[in-house]
Amino acid sequence: MNIHPLHTVICTDKLAKTVNFYEDFFDFYPIFETEDHVIMQRGGDVKTQIAIVDINHESLPDGFRKVTTGLMLNFPVDDIQKSYEHFYYEGIDIASELQAAPCGQSYFMLRDPNDNLITIQEKQRTECVALAGTERPLEAVGVTPDKIMA
Repeated sequence: MNIHPLHTVICTDKLAKTVNFYEDFFDFYPIFETEDHVIMQRGGDVKTQIAIVDINHESLPDGFRKVTTGLMLNFPVDDIQKSYEHFYYEGIDIASELQAAPCGQSYFMLRDPNDNLITIQEKQRTECVALAGTERPLEAVGVTPDKIMA
């Protein structure tokens, strides 16, 4: 199976508000648009796309016409402090304040119009990224079977 660039699809009952949010704050722009379906891209990067679909779109099967919630998107940035200040002064709903992960990488989280989380994190390589490529027992990073099953 050959998988081409993947893009996230957010189902919403707030199509225009969601499109405007990603357009205004993350520099996405529509590359395909109908009244109930918008595919957006960031810059010229075809690998950075997001689709916004109205929950009443005909392609959605019965039982799946629900607002996407609980999704987490991750946006690495060059200057975490500058990004935090930008979103703070724009009045965006900040779900978690600027903080450091246990490995030292700084991040904060925003809430999109559909109650999905957007993690804004430092782009620089940190111990978090370096550790992800190594094989270690789960217990070495503090993960135990009871935490996995929780």
